Amino acid sequence: MIKTAASIITMALLSFFLLAGSYLNAAPKDERIRIALLDLRAGAAESSLAQFAGARLSEKLYASGKFTLVERSQLELILKEQGLQHTGCADNSCAVQLGRILSVSKILMGSLDRVDSYTLSIKSIDVESGVVDGHFSSRADLGKDLDRAAGEIARKVYERYHGGGPSSAGYYLRGAVPGWSQVYSGHEVKGYSLMGAFVFSGIFMGYSLYDFKNKRAEYEDLGQGTSQSTFDRKYEASEKALTVARVSVGIFAAVYVLHVFDMLLFSRPTVVLGSNPGKIDTGPGMSLHCYYARDNVYPGADDARLMVGLEKRL
Repeated sequence: MIKTAASIITMALLSFFLLAGSYLNAAPKDERIRIALLDLRAGAAESSLAQFAGARLSEKLYASGKFTLVERSQLELILKEQGLQHTGCADNSCAVQLGRILSVSKILMGSLDRVDSYTLSIKSIDVESGVVDGHFSSRADLGKDLDRAAGEIARKVYERYHGGGPSSAGYYLRGAVPGWSQVYSGHEVKGYSLMGAFVFSGIFMGYSLYDFKNKRAEYEDLGQGTSQSTFDRKYEASEKALTVARVSVGIFAAVYVLHVFDMLLFSRPTVVLGSNPGKIDTGPGMSLHCYYARDNVYPGADDARLMVGLEKRL
């Protein structure tokens, strides 16, 4: 039993350090794409829900750390100057013209429609070529599901221009090491806490099993001429070591079970989250306000994750 447990600990810790080393050695790249997200058109859906879906999509794209977003008031200023503040920008040529004025690489525009359920559709227009180089859609049964739908769109946009974000396969494969899948999906604080608990509980379990093995060996090696008091003392010491070893195994198992429970129910990636915050271009004379969200405003957000509140919000 002791050899088996020691082997499991050794393999688990080795996997952890190998994965941690590859993660720490990976150099982060700043490859932000400058984009503008236009107001979503509301087909048969309520306009308030279209505004909500657009706001959530904007926040999730920002949270990926891979996009520079044009600030809302700057967009409205340009639309006003072009005489489009009421009609908006409805075709590709208008979007390309607007994109050139804003000096962005991509213009995102789309709609929220409803038949039996809501369909969020977004197309991405490459400003330089003037062609649609991406089309993304997601369905939501209810209005409350639009947050998840916006997360799916954000993931697809990320994958289209950055070669893929957190995947289900990558997430569950990393689940072999407690905390690694949480870090992968953007829950850094939770993930590193679980990693630390896993390592320390593993060290504690390894030491406890080793101590028990030695104390039990000392007891079993006592000769016939040993006094009864020595027998009793060595036996009690080995029993105490056995109790500590059982507790350490229980703690180690509890950490792993907690990790699996959290991985399956609470930390699955629903939107790509970057370790570096994105940027929002406020333009000249525009102000940007920041605040901290204490609640999980959207799936995958950690407590106190920096959110962005614009002076003129959607």
